[in-house]
Amino acid sequence: MPSGMVSLLVAMVPVDIVLLQWLTGGQKPTAKVITGLIIGVTGLVVLLEPAKLTGGAGIDFTGVVYVLLGCLGSAAGALYSRRANLPQSQQLAAGMEMLFAGLILFAIAAGAGELSQLGNIHISLKSFLAWLDLLVFGSMPAFSVYIWLLKHVNPAHVSTYAYVNPVVAIFLGCTLADETISPQTFIGAAIILLAVWLITQSNSKAAELALPLAGDATALEACALSSSDQPTKITQHSEE
Repeated sequence: MPSGMVSLLVAMVPVDIVLLQWLTGGQKPTAKVITGLIIGVTGLVVLLEPAKLTGGAGIDFTGVVYVLLGCLGSAAGALYSRRANLPQSQQLAAGMEMLFAGLILFAIAAGAGELSQLGNIHISLKSFLAWLDLLVFGSMPAFSVYIWLLKHVNPAHVSTYAYVNPVVAIFLGCTLADETISPQTFIGAAIILLAVWLITQSNSKAAELALPLAGDATALEACALSSSDQPTKITQHSEE
């Protein structure tokens, strides 16, 4: 599937998280969150340009179903990780998850016959450096931080990375690969940032629900989870 279409479909992760939280007895999504989700998907459509989403080909609906199932699995895993008995070390927890996922993907690739193509693969220096960057920065620090955030922050807020990633990718492409940025790109990016801002504007009730899940969060981290109009409850929680 074209990467533009996949990027748009991955925007379903925040939607899935909000719906799963609600269906499993969590807080009902506020008007701001619902509006932010709608605006976020709209911003991605503007950013990626509808004419380029399919890469000039028809839509592979089987591929769409697989990507959406993957998004649903990611959302369910993000919510489960908040109550799962994970190691205290965020690096160990992240490493275990990535190792397990890697083994599953390796088995699927072997079953699909992809291992027979290894002899025909030529890896350029640029590709190797890109892989090394993903390994060192994208996997170890970034995913460890992601696991930590899922424990301490509302998953609906953390999942807004699905909106921000395409924006970052486009501007990195402009900086590192001399790709052009159109006015439509800036408009789409602005719409997405508005969506992220709306989603992350938790009301006070949501903050109260987040505090008991903060685990070993410090008072400063608790303040980040709570609204500024609740100083009494923050102090009480940090003292306990």
